[in-house]
Amino acid sequence: MSKRSTVVVNLIIVCILTTISVVVFTTNFNNVFLTVSAPLSNGNRQNQSISFMVQLGGHTPYAEPLVDIFKERGVGATFFLDGGWATMNLSLLSTLASEFEIGNGGQDILQTHKILGGILDYPPTLFHPNQASVTRQLLRTAQSMGYTTVLPSQTNLNSTTFRRGDLVLITPCITTLATLPTLVDHFLTQGYNIIPVGEILV
Repeated sequence: MSKRSTVVVNLIIVCILTTISVVVFTTNFNNVFLTVSAPLSNGNRQNQSISFMVQLGGHTPYAEPLVDIFKERGVGATFFLDGGWATMNLSLLSTLASEFEIGNGGQDILQTHKILGGILDYPPTLFHPNQASVTRQLLRTAQSMGYTTVLPSQTNLNSTTFRRGDLVLITPCITTLATLPTLVDHFLTQGYNIIPVGEILV
């Protein structure tokens, strides 16, 4: 090999090594190698249990009656909160945090995480996004923050196809308040355990 060829080859090798070094020192390997888990939409199908996911955001006036329904029957539920709702309902949030499981249900996962983290004694570990806005990037962000993303398996409280392990979404409204007591009583009569989402996923 001629001297000129040797110089060219050496230059190519240097360029390659430089490129590799830049990639190694500027890449966030957490993002490269983080395997994104799919959202969970049901719990253990073997146990006769079911979970209610209550989404609270905006200015809903129906949160307290829902809480009363669960408390009167001594059953669990998981409340997914938006950061704005949390800051406007600190007194009720204190009650929820002491008796129920709290999850991140914010449109802005980062902002809601920060707000809930500053209010609660423990960081939420469950995230329930708006299903229309679920993207791979959102799931990646949630997972990198330590969240398990969950989606409901049932959104119709009048469904006749409930199964063991279902995650049932509750949207506060007048119709829900009329339907939920009967539904909860039905499950209890059928021998179901009504438990928080975090317990049913185990």
